[in-house]
Amino acid sequence: MILAHALFLKKCTWEIINLLLINHQTIKKASTLLSKWGERRDWENKKEVSRLRHLNAKWERTWTMLSLLFLVLLTQSNLSISEQLPQNIFILAGQSNMAGRGGVVNNTKNGIPSWDGIVPVQCQPNPSILRLSASLTWVQAHEPLHADIDYNKTNGVGPGMSFANAILTKVPNFGSIGLVPCAIGGTSISEWAKGGFLYDQLVRRTQFALQRGGVIGAMLWYQGESDTQIREDADAYEGRLDRFFIDLRADLGYPTLPIIQVIKGYSFTYVWIASKHHAHHFKTWKLNLQLQSSPRNLGLLD
Repeated sequence: MILAHALFLKKCTWEIINLLLINHQTIKKASTLLSKWGERRDWENKKEVSRLRHLNAKWERTWTMLSLLFLVLLTQSNLSISEQLPQNIFILAGQSNMAGRGGVVNNTKNGIPSWDGIVPVQCQPNPSILRLSASLTWVQAHEPLHADIDYNKTNGVGPGMSFANAILTKVPNFGSIGLVPCAIGGTSISEWAKGGFLYDQLVRRTQFALQRGGVIGAMLWYQGESDTQIREDADAYEGRLDRFFIDLRADLGYPTLPIIQVIKGYSFTYVWIASKHHAHHFKTWKLNLQLQSSPRNLGLLD
């Protein structure tokens, strides 16, 4: 559908270019004649001069209108070709491990962290994987996914691209995937509460992603390390997390939105898939994740 629309606009664009060239030649010829007759002050051709002046003014107006139409069609053509719209939306939220710190190392000379630029095979770009940029534009996804979202930090490889590539590998006819990066490094669960900047940004970006089609597949949630420093925050974490999930599902209008949560320890990694059960209760499945790739590939080096 999009390709057919783009080809139609391309055809219209070339037709307008031809019209503009013809009009330009006509205007140039009329202007030249007007100039010559003006210099000769040939009053016998006054009627002809008047006619050409009228013609000149008419074509100038036509030129302006066609130029504007050409620009509009050219813009629409570019959007149709370059901005593919994803069919399946996945939200990426949490803190640094979701934003991506794989391959980020501190410079031994100045102590400033930098990304080594190495992208694992599992995280390579795919034409069927898009990302929603900070300016709310769909672009082809590539590492680092959160470069313009978590912009105060140095970003590297995260789990988003490997997740999307794994889906397309397992289900080739799954359709295009749109990743919505929202993670910010070093944030606590309290900062993600409803009414705060992070929560509002997540909802706003997700709602925009849904405005032009597509459905939410799930939210990938990778956060919690910041809440382990103080005992009170650790004890309150479950309640705050449940509240966050309830509010988010309600505000997005997805009461059964799957939420995939990663919990990483020193000797284990678990993936929790939470789905809504009854009114305000959550049923959770705990799956033991056997990592086939190194922690570096998943961006777990923070």
